[in-house]
Amino acid sequence: SISRGISGVTPLDWWLSGCYFVLLGLIGVMVVREASAALRRPPRGGVVQTPVTRLVGRIRLAPRCYIPGMENNSLSVWPIAALGALGGYVSGLLGIGGGPFIVPALIYILGVPTRYAVGSALVSVVAMVTSGALQHWHRGNVSIASAAVLALAAAIGAMVGARIHSATRPARVRQWFGVVVLAIA
Repeated sequence: SISRGISGVTPLDWWLSGCYFVLLGLIGVMVVREASAALRRPPRGGVVQTPVTRLVGRIRLAPRCYIPGMENNSLSVWPIAALGALGGYVSGLLGIGGGPFIVPALIYILGVPTRYAVGSALVSVVAMVTSGALQHWHRGNVSIASAAVLALAAAIGAMVGARIHSATRPARVRQWFGVVVLAIA
């Protein structure tokens, strides 16, 4: 068995927390730096080109899914599925909904335009959080009162946020996202 440290926290708990902090910090810094640079140049419709996005864009395995605003308007489903599986794993393990990983991965690895990355990630989170929430419900880890208040407030906040997002330059959205990820770290 792993020995218990301060207040029952194991060395594995410290290691996982440290890895989470470093990963989120790196993602946050990368996103803020890229978005700040993007704000100094003409808009590109929220598309970010990296060597990785170009490589992933060359994957021609069927089936493909239509994504507006992309260079070829489609992407193989296999990299998307791999990202979804990883996001689901992280969501179930850490309870974070996968957003801090999925949105940047859609933008910087798969090359999905910012608007579609944010919207698609939110829709995918419904499946992730529903399955994770049901598992936690089954294990008795849910406070009904706090969950209901959080859900109502989150729904209102999401509607306001979606309206503001639609009127905001994609690079600014990425910049705000990076700042939030840094705050989470």
